[in-house]
Amino acid sequence: EVSRTNNAVYGGAVVYNNVNINISNNITTFLTFNSERYDGGNYHNTSSNTGRITVPASGLCTVSGSARMSSNTSGVRQAFLRLNGTVYIAQELLDAPDNFWDFTVTRVHYFTAGDYVEFGVWQNSGSGLSIVFGEQYSPEFSISCLGN
Repeated sequence: EVSRTNNAVYGGAVVYNNVNINISNNITTFLTFNSERYDGGNYHNTSSNTGRITVPASGLCTVSGSARMSSNTSGVRQAFLRLNGTVYIAQELLDAPDNFWDFTVTRVHYFTAGDYVEFGVWQNSGSGLSIVFGEQYSPEFSISCLGN
């Protein structure tokens, strides 16, 4: 649950998906999350808009997405955080690695009540790849709200 002390808001969520997620070539994919490790404040819903973390009260929050993309040595990879379906607030871009790509994208941001954030990826290897399920780290999406 969200707690308030002197008008500061504290809460957070850690969500994940327990299966591999297909990532098509040259198409932006927003990851979905079917399970929750913790949701202290109704930040996430496992049955509706499962790719979103929604901030219930205004405040300063750290949001982070981590995942592992399957191996392929062609093209580039991109991971990003998107605010309210339009504004990219963090991204990582790199040439294809020689092996799996393990990545984390993090941002500290002041959110207004009702804002939502999504975790997306893109790749252009020439074929489909996967976000590979890995217990405790892939794919995982989290938010920790520190207060206003």
